[in-house]
Amino acid sequence: MFNKDFSLAKNLYENAFPENERRSLSSLDNLVENSPYFHFLPIHENNSFAGFATVWNFSQFIYIEHFAILPKLRNMGIGSRFLKNLQDKYQKAIVLEVELPDNDIAKNRVSFYQRLGFKLLPDFYMQPAYSKEKESIEMKVMLYSKENSQTPSFQTIKDILYKQVYNVE
Repeated sequence: MFNKDFSLAKNLYENAFPENERRSLSSLDNLVENSPYFHFLPIHENNSFAGFATVWNFSQFIYIEHFAILPKLRNMGIGSRFLKNLQDKYQKAIVLEVELPDNDIAKNRVSFYQRLGFKLLPDFYMQPAYSKEKESIEMKVMLYSKENSQTPSFQTIKDILYKQVYNVE
């Protein structure tokens, strides 16, 4: 699935995201193999694995489902450069989910995305559970949109994520 970066990505994925905020590895593998919208993007720095993003490319927007940089390489601008490249590559909105900004780590994460032009949407949002064994989580949605691009409504974002990403009607 992730070729030579698989073991590093797998470990980072399992350590960077709580159980309720991630898919099973077999589900990820299935998406990579079978979804025309889903892409695993390894991030490299100096020809070495530095992190990854899982990205859904929908007609209305790009959705970053997971995004992580190796702990030893954080705060070096790698994540910012990756997101800026993504913003430059696509002429459509970029959407992501973040934990509620109710602790310092979550507030810092929101601030990181805001420095890159993302806006925290005020709407109530529940991230559906990834499986029956997991729980739904209250999250916030963040949106980056260029001035000349079509900006999807919160309801459009939610509808597409629920149907395409989480398989919920």
